[in-house]
This record gives sequence, C-alpha cells and structure tokens, in this order.
Amino acid sequence: MRRRPCLGRHGFSLIELLLVLILLGLIAGVAAPATGRLLDQLAFRKETGALLAQLRAARLLATGKGRAVSVGITGHNRWQTEGSDEPQPLASSETLAVHFDPATITFYPEGFATPAIIRVSRGKKAARFTIDPLTGLPVRES
Repeated sequence: MRRRPCLGRHGFSLIELLLVLILLGLIAGVAAPATGRLLDQLAFRKETGALLAQLRAARLLATGKGRAVSVGITGHNRWQTEGSDEPQPLASSETLAVHFDPATITFYPEGFATPAIIRVSRGKKAARFTIDPLTGLPVRES
C-alpha cells in the first residue's frame, strides 16, 4: 500500500495565534492587579510584623535586664530603656503610620506592661493591636 502525502495544514494560522495572544493578554490584565494587591498586603504584614517584633524585643529586654523599658512614638519614632540616653529607632518604614494610645508603653521586669492600643496603617490598610497588661504581649484585634 502506498501512502499519500498529507495535504492538510501544518502549524497554526495567523488568526489562531492572534486569538491566543489576545486571550493571554486578557488573563494577564485580570491577574496583574490581584497580584499587586497581594504583594502590597504582604509588605504591610512584613512591616507590621517587624514593629511587633521590636515591641516583643523591648519586653524581653525589660525582663532580661531587670529594668523598665519604655517604647514611645515621638516625631522620630524612637524607643529607649529608662536611664539610657540613646533612643533607638522604632522599626517602621516611612509609609507605615504608627499611633500609640497612650503615647508611651512601659514594659516592666516582671513581664507586665502598661495597657495600650497600637494602630498601624498604610494607605487603605489598617490594623489594631492591644498590649495585654498581664503578659506585655501585643494581641491583634479583629
């Protein structure tokens, strides 16, 4: 038996390729804003986590050194141990707005802390935390 050469098309036509490219463009147009929002949310969580880690570090410093540690928001976002002259910068970026109520939180050597509310925001994103006075740990409010 003799085989006849294939007389059909080989490959894709220009119209088929253009349709595929248009579909890929539409999918990318829908996915890009969602990806941007996700990355923005992750950056906000990272900055907020760094701030909370520094508050936990101040509590640990108070219990470890046996002296009170005060964390306060001033014009320069600083915290310092009582009796020290050199305040340390509070971990937050320029885009993260941090508000303490009251303006200073004091962690004591026994693990206690002054009760406080911490509000963190950046753009439309915001989070609120309270400092538990018995444990001295930040707790996220829902």
